[in-house]
Amino acid sequence: MLKRHHTPSYVRAKLKQIVFQKRNPSAPWLVPRSIEILDQIIRRTDSCFEFGSGRSSLWLASRCARLISIEHDEIYFEIIAEQLKHIDNAEILFRPLSDCNPPDSSYIGDFKSLDSGGIDLVLNDGKLRDQVALLAVKKLAPGGVLVIDNAERYLANGFDVPESLGSDVGNMSKIWREFSGLVEYWRRIWLSNGVTTTLILFKP
Repeated sequence: MLKRHHTPSYVRAKLKQIVFQKRNPSAPWLVPRSIEILDQIIRRTDSCFEFGSGRSSLWLASRCARLISIEHDEIYFEIIAEQLKHIDNAEILFRPLSDCNPPDSSYIGDFKSLDSGGIDLVLNDGKLRDQVALLAVKKLAPGGVLVIDNAERYLANGFDVPESLGSDVGNMSKIWREFSGLVEYWRRIWLSNGVTTTLILFKP
């Protein structure tokens, strides 16, 4: 699949992605245009919830009122926790993927326990993205924003990028099909840099 994308246009897009990341070491690992949009719409009063910590954690914390970040990898958790230790409005939680039944009980438990309609922005860039997306439909406040990175892997789309699921909705999992139906009428901005995609959804 990757060899099929070793075209001049893909190589240029990949190089452009690498250059952007090197020139912007504090920017989230998202499609650049999506970062610009989020920078414009995140408010200082917003409450944000993030799955998958990293560059985005400090970036979000500097723009919102409160950030909770969930990380499943213990080593990476310690690295980001050290970076956030002097940031008063950010909290990172180590939540490993549990072997118990259901396996999501630890990783998404904190998110499940939130009151419905209490979060302004969810960045879905970690594990169990299908379950996180489905929960976010209820947890987001009206007007809230859901960001799904690498959305081409999970939702039917027409992007010609290496990990694209393609345009056939039959390729989507049961949970993603359910999610897609629930957000059918949500306003959205789906962006690609020629390598990957970032989807921004706005709850009515």
